[in-house]
Amino acid sequence: MFDAFSREAEEALQRMQARWNGSDGAPVRVEGRIAIVGLQGSGKKTLCNSLWGWQALGDDLPDEVIRPLGLFTLVTIPDNTHDESSVLYHLESADLVIYIVDGTAGTRSQDVHWIARLRALPAAMLIVVNKTNLMPEPPTHDMLADMQAQFARPAIQLDAQDTNSVHEHLLPQILKLCPALAIPLATEITGLRWNVVKQLIRESMIKSGLITLENGATIDVRSLLDLQRCLVQNIARVYGYPSPDGVEQEGVGAIAYRFALDALTQRLAHLDPFVRGLVASLIGVSGTWIVGRNTRTRHTDRPFFPLFDRLFRRGRNHAAARDGR
Repeated sequence: MFDAFSREAEEALQRMQARWNGSDGAPVRVEGRIAIVGLQGSGKKTLCNSLWGWQALGDDLPDEVIRPLGLFTLVTIPDNTHDESSVLYHLESADLVIYIVDGTAGTRSQDVHWIARLRALPAAMLIVVNKTNLMPEPPTHDMLADMQAQFARPAIQLDAQDTNSVHEHLLPQILKLCPALAIPLATEITGLRWNVVKQLIRESMIKSGLITLENGATIDVRSLLDLQRCLVQNIARVYGYPSPDGVEQEGVGAIAYRFALDALTQRLAHLDPFVRGLVASLIGVSGTWIVGRNTRTRHTDRPFFPLFDRLFRRGRNHAAARDGR
């Protein structure tokens, strides 16, 4: 029974590795490009500012056909055929194309033309109906469904000036279409960081348990440490820090942690296989959770256990008040 369960765990692990890794086994690249495309005045700069959470691009910034801005590239629909070819050439390397439709002007013929052309690109595509706050009647669910059916691409309505709405509705759609953009997006959008880190920790915990089951109910110390090292590196990238080379850069803590895992592995050898598998999985999952939370604490100076920290601070404040009296 346990062998059958291990085979299922191995298949699940392979599916997860296929999601995390490329077809050649190399790690999924964390760099990505998001192209924000639309006619002049559709709200590209406004959307970019709301994604960042601050007024980085002023209204007086002149429109250019192609304006690279790090992770994002703003593309204004050109008027001549020569520039059209240049735009399509630059967009071939994009991971995601966000096409903005000015809701107050409706879906114009240029929009239909360009959406049709952009669909031929390998990049994922999302259609955003902007300026819904200025429309006499916001798009209904049926209108968005018709647009999705017409263009065979997901479509959402949005007020690009509303930062909260952009973060609550647009960012989940982006991550759903392009999960590989999570880390580069979190690097630039501070409000997204903790959600991405929680997801990284959660997926690493699941993978830790699957690695243990795949290894025959024992702790695969090397694979577990490699997984946790990758988690530490990804969390460091999310917060904009250089990636460390090890769980604790092979310091005393890392050496002690490795010896502890080796000792636990020897202890588990005397248990029943099913119990050994459960205990080994629990050790791998909990260890990965601790490593992830500790890494986040180190990069943000936030308490490891917020509740305990608040109780500790409250008790310390009461003690200080008594000393003051």
